[in-house]
Amino acid sequence: MRKKRTVRKTKKPLKKSAKKELGDLILRDEILDLAERLNIKIVFNDLNESQGGLCRIKNQYYIYLNSSMSIKQQISLLLREIARIDLSKIYLKPSLRKLIES
Repeated sequence: MRKKRTVRKTKKPLKKSAKKELGDLILRDEILDLAERLNIKIVFNDLNESQGGLCRIKNQYYIYLNSSMSIKQQISLLLREIARIDLSKIYLKPSLRKLIES
């Protein structure tokens, strides 16, 4: 009796837009990890018309993000606000440092 052959299904390659979106999510996660290392708390809220930003309350830094913003907008705001903090003594991936400083 012959054994049945099993056919392995290959995963379909991601479309360019999906790859870019995945890259954006990875970048946002790297920035959120950096914020955690800097002891900055990230708060996602529905802020109506406001985008959010960096604030300090009793020696604790917070970055408020409007949860309805796109991933790209969140990345932009995070980079802008983290750039306001002294990062000279923190190790960053060169690519991430370049994004923050630009």
